[in-house]
Amino acid sequence: MRSASLQRNVQISFLTAVAMALHLVESTLPPLPVPGAKIGLANVATLVALKFVGFWPAVAVAAIRSTLGSALAGKFLGLGFWMSFGGATASALIMGLGLRLTPRNASAVWASLAGATAHASVQMAIAIRVLGQPTLLVSFPLLLGLSLITGVFIGLVCDGLDKPLHRFIVDRDRRNRR
Repeated sequence: MRSASLQRNVQISFLTAVAMALHLVESTLPPLPVPGAKIGLANVATLVALKFVGFWPAVAVAAIRSTLGSALAGKFLGLGFWMSFGGATASALIMGLGLRLTPRNASAVWASLAGATAHASVQMAIAIRVLGQPTLLVSFPLLLGLSLITGVFIGLVCDGLDKPLHRFIVDRDRRNRR
């Protein structure tokens, strides 16, 4: 039992580190044409955590990644942090729900699209609330459209990782039973 718990903690730590690295790499990329929009590379780690580790650990991966990534980028507790944190955790919750509602072998694209929609919506809500500028809604269709494109991309990346990760995890579980 203790070994399984340790193994799970290592998986969560590893996925959090991967998510943080992707978060930091993405913060160095040139900005997208829509303010606040990102590709969402770190969501790959969150989706992998959802599929292979569990719902709450994946939410933790998203929350910790956002918190530590923002702190390392020097943006902790600023508007960018709250938009990132709120969007990342909402996205993880919605992607988890999406994965639970779709068949086991369904594409991760659907969950990723739901997560991208949640992320963009929460980011916009936070920006409007903090800045007191409802006129920001004018840019929401563009933000949402870009989010849907990146959501498809992230879902396809996760679909591509599904088979190798599944094979790795099943092979590891077989070795551990011996």
